[in-house]
Amino acid sequence: PLEALFDRTDNSLALKQFQAIDRNIISEYWRQIIDYNLLITNNTPNQCCFDLTLNNGYDQTQGVSIYTSDADIDFDIASIDPLLMLQGSTSNSVDLVHIDTSNPLPVGTINDAIEICVNNVVNDPQTIYVDWYDMESMVVCRDSIILHCPVEPDCLYLQSDSIYCENGETIYDFTICNPYDAEFDVAYFTLNNLTPAGIVATPPVFNPSPAIAAGECRSFSTTLSGTDIGGETFCFQLVAHEADPNIFTDAACCSLDTLYCIEIPECDPCRNVGVLETADTDPEDCCMEITLFNNYDPAFFDELMICAVDAGTTVTVNNTIGSGWITSGYTGTSFSLLPDAVFGGFVPGGNFTLPEICVQSSVAPPTILEIKWMKDGEVLCSDLVENFCDPDCGYHSEDVVECGNEEWIWTGFVTNTSGFDVSELHIHFTDPALAAYNQVISTGLLLDGQTFGPFSINIGAPASAGDVVCWTATLHEVGPNGELLSCCNFQHCVELPDCGFQEECLCDEDFVEAVADGIIITPLGGYQYGYTLANFGAFGECDQVQWYLGSPDDVIITAPNVSVTNTFPGPGTYWICVKVFRTDVNGVQCEEKYCYQLTVPAIADDNLPDASIFPNPNNGEFDIVMKNQVEGDVQMEIYDNAHRMVQSETIYAMKNGTSYRVQLNELGTGLYFVHLNIQGERVIRKVIVR
Repeated sequence: PLEALFDRTDNSLALKQFQAIDRNIISEYWRQIIDYNLLITNNTPNQCCFDLTLNNGYDQTQGVSIYTSDADIDFDIASIDPLLMLQGSTSNSVDLVHIDTSNPLPVGTINDAIEICVNNVVNDPQTIYVDWYDMESMVVCRDSIILHCPVEPDCLYLQSDSIYCENGETIYDFTICNPYDAEFDVAYFTLNNLTPAGIVATPPVFNPSPAIAAGECRSFSTTLSGTDIGGETFCFQLVAHEADPNIFTDAACCSLDTLYCIEIPECDPCRNVGVLETADTDPEDCCMEITLFNNYDPAFFDELMICAVDAGTTVTVNNTIGSGWITSGYTGTSFSLLPDAVFGGFVPGGNFTLPEICVQSSVAPPTILEIKWMKDGEVLCSDLVENFCDPDCGYHSEDVVECGNEEWIWTGFVTNTSGFDVSELHIHFTDPALAAYNQVISTGLLLDGQTFGPFSINIGAPASAGDVVCWTATLHEVGPNGELLSCCNFQHCVELPDCGFQEECLCDEDFVEAVADGIIITPLGGYQYGYTLANFGAFGECDQVQWYLGSPDDVIITAPNVSVTNTFPGPGTYWICVKVFRTDVNGVQCEEKYCYQLTVPAIADDNLPDASIFPNPNNGEFDIVMKNQVEGDVQMEIYDNAHRMVQSETIYAMKNGTSYRVQLNELGTGLYFVHLNIQGERVIRKVIVR
């Protein structure tokens, strides 16, 4: 017999420990409540087995449920008292009732009611509960038994582990033990990786020498790698072998059902650094402060390089004495900031602000700065910062080149930043052979800071597909008598796409797909509810396009590949449909329709997902700069001018902005379309590779 120590409440008596027992010691407790109690006899101490004696003092007891979450419960059905019947059982529970289920348990003692063994222990101590049920299947009392059975498994098992970052790598250290009762020494074992998919452990197998003896523990280390494994859970099973099974095929082996898991830290340094915010300090001179964050190792990065991305842009830094930074390698378009002794020679951790940086540019805003995070002279990470200072004269924006009838049609806007009011825009092509396309555009009274457009410029022969065509845009202030007063100018260049002017016009699947490619919707700068609309697909002279904008009465008929503009009456949801009619070379007529539901916000929403291409045009290597997106995956697809998908990738986007480098060098020059699915919003950008 074992003595029991109880915790008593108003309706239960919990058996916590047991040694030699005198039943009279606890009898007074039970007289004050329903008279239930337990007696256990430990028959096989080394196996954590015991006989359970039940003392029932209530004449309406239906049965008992014995269960635990700390181990498996095994029992010998032959050991159940003849007065009792097994009602049900699981791996960690057993229920007993009267042999005649319509009768309650007999009042009194049922000696050695059942023999129970505790196996596969997962927690120490183990709490075994005994619930007493009345005839209405309600629990009226609960006892608990506290055991200290050993947890050690019967095969190689994990004793302890840790995971951490070191020099950008994920290191997993672990200690394993061969149980005392092991049947063999372990000379070969593997971590069978289960999650995340694609994770690689280096080394993948271990050959401990000498072999791990029974009762011995030993420590090991492995490096984990894989795509986007930071923040995932690394789970594996241990498989132990007596010898290398690739050599000794009959070597003994064992494994547990235990799945070991640990969360993987984010060890990619670029996921832990970036731009926190920017603030204009002197908008007139295009100066700003840039605040960065470094949540990686504060003794890792040793240099920051700041570079102007756009041609025609210079950058300076106002680095005062005592800032903690040393300016190095200034070229006019780039410079480096080296942390001095104040920062211990390393880029500081946490949030920090760089010295004031000023940008001078002649290109349309935004101008782009690249911040390169470096270690030992090598660029490991980079971020892009946009600066929205205006050039000294003006700039074109939101421009597209579309295919017309044997000519190209450039459509875009012009913004006046000259400091004076403008009435005319003069377009002069740099190539004298294109002088026939020079033109003067009346802008009306265009005040400083205002935007005019959209307007179009036609370009034809002798220009050909692939040419980079440039013109000088001159803004003129016109006097009351038509005289030209103040003026300024800027240059703009575009690449002409291959429009396939000689292609046949057919009512075929290509026509259906071209319409189904959808439409490009661009907010109209300077107009709160204005938008520019254009087909994504390219069409020919045999086509006619009809736009239905918000209501059946709002219909615009255009030639193919011509964008339209529309100002909606106010915020709300509008259906935009485009119908393309075609009469093909065989005289067959066909039509296709595409519709899109546009939500016009009440105010300009700077928080909408957006993306920019820099530089554009380019040589096939460019950056996609995304902003205002939530952290997560962005699906990117790139199509050529024939609407064939040439590249598809999933980009992991950060909340504070993301720059992703794309390389199309091997695909040749021409016009490409970048499709991005950001937060369910479809963003399309054109890019010119030359």
